[in-house]
Amino acid sequence: PHPPEALLQRAERALADAEPGGWVLAAPPASRPDARRLQQALAGGGGLQLGFEPQVDFARAAVTALGVRLALREAPGRAVTPDEAGDDDTLAAALLQRQLAVAAGPFVRWRAADPARQACRLALPVAAPLVRRAGWADELALLLQDAGLDGADVQLELPPTLPLQDRNLPPRLQALARQRLGLALDDFGTGQSSLSVLGRLPLALLKIDRGFVPQAHEREHHRVLLESTVRLAGQLGIATLGKGLQTTPQLALLRGLGCQRGEGLAATALLSPGTLDGLPRWDAAA
Repeated sequence: PHPPEALLQRAERALADAEPGGWVLAAPPASRPDARRLQQALAGGGGLQLGFEPQVDFARAAVTALGVRLALREAPGRAVTPDEAGDDDTLAAALLQRQLAVAAGPFVRWRAADPARQACRLALPVAAPLVRRAGWADELALLLQDAGLDGADVQLELPPTLPLQDRNLPPRLQALARQRLGLALDDFGTGQSSLSVLGRLPLALLKIDRGFVPQAHEREHHRVLLESTVRLAGQLGIATLGKGLQTTPQLALLRGLGCQRGEGLAATALLSPGTLDGLPRWDAAA
């Protein structure tokens, strides 16, 4: 086993090597909705579809969180990301409000149907400008109250564009954590990812970008990054999740490295039949 300092150095070196990547993380930019189309869809009322993406605990084969995904009807199944709102705080806030408005009801009903689901959270992706805004934690608390939720019901998915080195960020996140919100850093390995700052942030979950897992079998620095990230996060008390798991070998690799959770077809396949019954799958109006 590596001591923490050596592990951090090894992981940061692997992160620097792996970040250029060259893999496609989502849809090609040309097919992503722009801010204007997103604004039109939000204003129109019927231009979006709702879906949920389960986050699965490997050991218990249970859903720990349901990720809210909104997609434009013209691009079904292709989730809109909050960062597509750009620096427009108003648009980012409108997207978050729509997520809550359409997802809270189905989530609450699904969770109430089985006592074993009571610890499951609603995972909400949020835009960086909202998280960085002074006093936003109080604004969010009111939004959640209006939706019939409180902080313990929600996991906030923080974007990789969040400036982790910003000295104002830790107190902003601490204010959210005090409301019992679970904080997850999304797409780790892209954007401004840095392992060295994780210990200063009140994170509950680190979501490893989908681009690293498929190449970990062939590229040493990707495997090193996965292994080091999982180990270091564990030492800090932060759970880890692998995104975009499509195959059994990918699932086996992450489990072997000690990763606790996953998203994607291979992770969802661990669930018992009927677990996700009653949840929209890109087929409900939003």
